[in-house]
Amino acid sequence: ELIFCSEVLPILAILRGNLDIDRSSIVSGFKYRTAQPEKTLIKQIKRLKAGHGIEFDLNSKTLTNKIYNRLRPEKYFNFFEKDPSIQEVITLYTEKLLKACKNRIPQEVDFLTTLSGGIDSTLINYFSSIGAKSPIKSLYGISTLKSPKVGKDLSEQDASNFTSAKLGNIHKTFSMIEDDCLDLYEKNYKNSFDGLLCEGVVSYQQLARETKKNKAKVLIISDGPDELLGGYDMDISAIKINKFIKKNKFISGFFKWLAESNISKQFIPHKKLKHIINWTELSNKPFKFRPIHGGTKKVVMEKLFHDDILRDTKNSFGLIPELYSDIIPELDLSQCMSLSYATSSIPEYFNLRSDRGTMRESIELRLPFLDIDLVELMIATPSKYRFHSKFSTKYILRNIVNKNIGPEIALRKKYGFAYAAWHIPRLEKKLNLQSIIRDYSDWEDLGFLPDAKNFLLKPEEGRHRWFGCCIAQTVKAIKTKEFL
Repeated sequence: ELIFCSEVLPILAILRGNLDIDRSSIVSGFKYRTAQPEKTLIKQIKRLKAGHGIEFDLNSKTLTNKIYNRLRPEKYFNFFEKDPSIQEVITLYTEKLLKACKNRIPQEVDFLTTLSGGIDSTLINYFSSIGAKSPIKSLYGISTLKSPKVGKDLSEQDASNFTSAKLGNIHKTFSMIEDDCLDLYEKNYKNSFDGLLCEGVVSYQQLARETKKNKAKVLIISDGPDELLGGYDMDISAIKINKFIKKNKFISGFFKWLAESNISKQFIPHKKLKHIINWTELSNKPFKFRPIHGGTKKVVMEKLFHDDILRDTKNSFGLIPELYSDIIPELDLSQCMSLSYATSSIPEYFNLRSDRGTMRESIELRLPFLDIDLVELMIATPSKYRFHSKFSTKYILRNIVNKNIGPEIALRKKYGFAYAAWHIPRLEKKLNLQSIIRDYSDWEDLGFLPDAKNFLLKPEEGRHRWFGCCIAQTVKAIKTKEFL
C-alpha cells in the first residue's frame, strides 16, 4: 500500500504499527531549521524531493525516485557572454518580472499582496499594479513594538506606507503580536512532523489568516531574490573574504583558526565574526557553502548533540546536485550559491515554511519571483550585475525600484522577515517555552547530550528553545499518538 498526502498528519491518522523517530532529522532541524531533503521526523515517512516524481512498482513493492524537471540557467549564458550593458539587463529583468506577476494575478477571485518596506515586495506590488483595473490590496504585518530602521532609512512600516501611497494601493495593516498569535504558535510546535522547526511558519499563517478575513483567496508574496540574487550580507561577505583570500593565500589558515578559536570572541565583533565563520564553510571544488538557514554555530551544535550524530547530518544543504555538474564550471561563486539555494534550500525550507502556514488557512500562495524562467535568469546572472562596486545587494532590482518608486525605498537596508513572538517579553512569558523544555524527560533518547536541556533553558537561547519545544511536543504526540 502506498500512502501519500500533502502533509504528514493525515498519514499518521491511518498509519499502523510503531513509529520510529529519525535522530538525524532532529539534528538537521537544529542546524538548518528543517530535516534533510526527503526526510521527516519519522523514519517511515519521506518527503518527495523537488523536481522529482516517484514510480511505485506493485509487484516488487519498490519506490523509485525519478527526475522530471531541472533548471536550465544555461539558456541565458549566451546573453551574458555578449557583455550586455546594465540597462539591457534591467530591461530583460523588467520584462520577465512583469510577465511573472501578471501570470499569477487571479482573474476569478480576490487576492492580496504582502508589502513590507523591502525591495522585493515593492517590486511585486509595482508590477502587479501595472494595467490593473482597480487598486490592488496590500498587507503589512506588525511584528515588533517599534518598526525597525537604521540611520536615515524610513522604518519598515513607513516604507510600506510610502510605497502603497505611491501606487495607490488599498493598504491594510494588522498586528502579529496580539495574544491571538499564541494559539498558532502552540499548534505549530505540536505539529512539526515534517521536520520543519522554523517559527516563521506562524508568520505566514498570520498573513494567510488576515487574507481570509479580507475575503480573498490568494496571497502573492515576494520570496526568492535574497537567495537567488545575493540579498544576504553573510553570503556577500563570504564572497568578499574568498576573493581576498585568493589574493592572499598565506593567511587562509590564520583566518580559519581565528574563526574557530575561543579567542576570536574577545577581539572580533559578533557581526563580523559570523561572516568569517560563514566563509570557513565555503568551498569551490567541490562546491559547498553554508546557506542562510544553516546559521546554528558549530559550538552550539556540539553542546547539544553527540559527535557521531553530527557527522551524519553534515552538509545536508549548501551543495549542488550532480545533475548540474556540466554547468558548474561556467558559474562564478555567487551563481553557484544561487543554484544551490534554488535546488535545495528554497523548496525544502523556504517553500515548505510558507506552504505549511498558508495552506492551514486554505489560502493559495503565489510567488512570482519563483517563476521558473525568472529563477533561471537570476541563477545565470554573473556577479558583476548582482553587486555594485561597494557590494550593494540586488543591484538590478534596486535600479528598477529607484526608477519607478524612488530612492527612499531603493537605498534602504535589508531588515528581514517578521520577528517571532518571544521577542516580546509579555508573549514569551505566556508561551511558556521554558516549562515545556524543563518538563520533557527523554532528551538523551533523542540523541541530545546530558546537559542539552540546561543549555536550552538559558535566557538567550530563544530560537534554540523554540526548536526544542517543537521536538518535545511533536515527539510526545508521535509516541502517545495524540495527534491534533
